[in-house]
Amino acid sequence: MESNTNAAVAIPVRCVYGSSAPTVATNATTPTVTFTSANSLGGNVYSNGGSSITARGICYAPSTTTTTPTTSNYKVTYSAGTGNFTVNLTNLTPGVTYYYRAYATNAQGTSYGEVKSFTTSAASYVYNDNSSNNGDVTMITKTSAKLWGKANAVSGDPISGWGFILYKQNSSGTFVQVMDAYQSGSVSTPYSWTEDGYSVTLNSTSQNNYFSMTVNGLEPGATYKYMAQIYCENSNSWWYPGKTANSDDGVKSDPFTTYKAPSVSTITSEKDYSGDRMRITLKGKVTEAGYPSSETKQGILFSTSSSNLDIAHYAIGSHRYELSRNSDGSFSTTRVPFSAGTTWYYRAYAYNTTSKDTVYGSTFSFVTPERPSDVAYDNAYANAYYYSAEVTNNSIRAKVSANAPTDAPVYRYGIVYSTSNSTPTVGGSNCSVQWNTSSTFYVTGLSANTKYYMRAVAYNAASYSAENTWTYTYAPTSNIRVIKTKLNCGSNLTDQNGNVYQTGTVGSHCWMLQNLKAKNYDNTLNYSTAGTGTLIPLISGTNGSDSYARYNPGNDASTVGSSSYSDGVGYLYNWYGAMGQGVNNYGGVSNMSTSQGKNQGACPRGWHVPTHAEQVDAASAFPAQYAGYLDYNVTYGGLGNEGDYWSSDSFTNNGATYYYYLKKTSSSTTTSSGRLPKYGHSLRCVQD
Repeated sequence: MESNTNAAVAIPVRCVYGSSAPTVATNATTPTVTFTSANSLGGNVYSNGGSSITARGICYAPSTTTTTPTTSNYKVTYSAGTGNFTVNLTNLTPGVTYYYRAYATNAQGTSYGEVKSFTTSAASYVYNDNSSNNGDVTMITKTSAKLWGKANAVSGDPISGWGFILYKQNSSGTFVQVMDAYQSGSVSTPYSWTEDGYSVTLNSTSQNNYFSMTVNGLEPGATYKYMAQIYCENSNSWWYPGKTANSDDGVKSDPFTTYKAPSVSTITSEKDYSGDRMRITLKGKVTEAGYPSSETKQGILFSTSSSNLDIAHYAIGSHRYELSRNSDGSFSTTRVPFSAGTTWYYRAYAYNTTSKDTVYGSTFSFVTPERPSDVAYDNAYANAYYYSAEVTNNSIRAKVSANAPTDAPVYRYGIVYSTSNSTPTVGGSNCSVQWNTSSTFYVTGLSANTKYYMRAVAYNAASYSAENTWTYTYAPTSNIRVIKTKLNCGSNLTDQNGNVYQTGTVGSHCWMLQNLKAKNYDNTLNYSTAGTGTLIPLISGTNGSDSYARYNPGNDASTVGSSSYSDGVGYLYNWYGAMGQGVNNYGGVSNMSTSQGKNQGACPRGWHVPTHAEQVDAASAFPAQYAGYLDYNVTYGGLGNEGDYWSSDSFTNNGATYYYYLKKTSSSTTTSSGRLPKYGHSLRCVQD
């Protein structure tokens, strides 16, 4: 046992058998305490317990850990043995209360002395903070930020250094230190320098207030943390939030992310011209949302001019469409351009309201198709003799032809018509229109025995020029058709020269009830009562003809009568004239054959020269007018007492061709006789 030179200390005496734990006491001497140290903490090992002391010293712990420290906490070891000893504690945390006691260890265990305590001097400290209390960082841009700290100097520990440690988040999410920038001593702010590749400026310093540093050279869209730091002269250390004497793991700021500009690309548009209007789907994609991504807006610019195609020149809704983006960054809008045959330009854009960046994709263009052209009324009723195949008393079969671009075909074919407007248009005065998806269709719901001006019209997707407005393409005025619907039997009929006839059912068919007075054939394409068809030559005197001709009954012009059905007996026609032989070759024979296999001849359109069978059917009730005849010798006879009427049919006798006619006198009716074609007879027409 070591000798004890302190006579005031009582030494207990114990008689033991074998060995036991040591006996140890904590000295009552008050230690000398600084910011980070405590000196002259002592103890006394009175007895080794019969076994050698293997360790002795002071164990300690901050009050936040325990009030009864053991060797499993912090400890400072003195040399082995018994007796008095003293140790010094270093690397303590300023302003912290520590508990400590002496200990000694032998083979039987560890014994402890009484628990004592001391408190280190309070040192200056620092927070990650800024003056507005709304976060730790201000003035964030794409490549810079202003970092803030608050210094709190205590009496006796002045601050003489200020700085910041910067950490950057890597791809695995870990924050790695990338900068340690500080200045100490006499610093005149603002002070700028380069540290670890960053351009920094210490904006201000303070003993008991806020200080800041601006860091330039940050990566756009990267996430950072930082710690403010101060240097305290008397505690002789750099301090940062949460730093202790035993640990350098300080408290970092909340993370912050630098702003980042978005990026965007324009995607090729999708065009649909197959419907009633042009539909263009304009598309873009935000390939990088930037930061903060929630502040990135995107859209499409769309104009007929490629100049100034930017958001500064177009307000939203005026050739600029701001759109929501999908989860993959794509966005689109379907627009209806209002002009055909026009070059349109478009490009995607994106801007971030926080970073103030606006970016654009490439400028693309397309040309809208043209409207239909060469529209014409081109129906199956292409000549007067096909009238009855295409016209009824309440409908007309029409065929519209038009040229249109392949990608913008005709969407609707139409006929616009009027009974009074000779140049009908859609929406025009007294005009109606019927549309169809097919180029050939029936215009229905018409009135019987009525003249219509009919004009072809068409439109496609390019014809749409404004909301609910179309620019239609019409057939030229020269192509306007004038068509008269068939009459209902019993109504009055007006022929190609304006002559009026009564009609009625005789036998099984509808007949004109007066003899024909026509001077012209009804062989013009358009309906007319002005005698615009081929003239049927009038032969006077006793001259016959081997060509189509007409004659005055009894060689007296007054017998023909006026245009009214109430007077006159009409013209006599040779068979050539009745049939129109030599005038027209439709139907494969030299007469005016209709598309129904009948012969229009000199009759109005929709009517024909009766067949022999039709004459037989009507013979018994036939209402004759007695215009007489012109015989083979060019002699007139029978006026006033005989009516002879041509049919279209013939027969052969002894090598000669004869043509059936109906003969009716006041006393008899003959339907089977035949005459040579040079004879002059009346003509009574039958409705197709």
